[in-house]
Amino acid sequence: MFAISVKETAINQRIDQHGKTVGLLFPLMKDEYVPRESKVVICNIMLRPILMHGCEAWKLNMNYERKIQADETRVLRLIIISVTCRDRLRNKNIRGELGVKGILQHARDHPHPVLLL
Repeated sequence: MFAISVKETAINQRIDQHGKTVGLLFPLMKDEYVPRESKVVICNIMLRPILMHGCEAWKLNMNYERKIQADETRVLRLIIISVTCRDRLRNKNIRGELGVKGILQHARDHPHPVLLL
């Protein structure tokens, strides 16, 4: 059996906390009467820091990169109400429509960048 390192546990905790927060904000993010710009601000100011807290110490492999991108994409698809996974829209198209930079790109541009493999 493999031992889980402290860093992997920290990354999993961040992903879990992000998912819980998105669950609490789900009604607000799905509400069609809340402006899209407000939802993007909530995503950038509240949700992204929850997911990226402590990212300076992470050494990400492809598995964790996919998990982090999937969490981010789930939120961005909530913001665009009419988009589901079945619509087959690329993540970069969704980010472009919302004017949001990808979370891994944001991590690389951080003053203390994430260690990426």
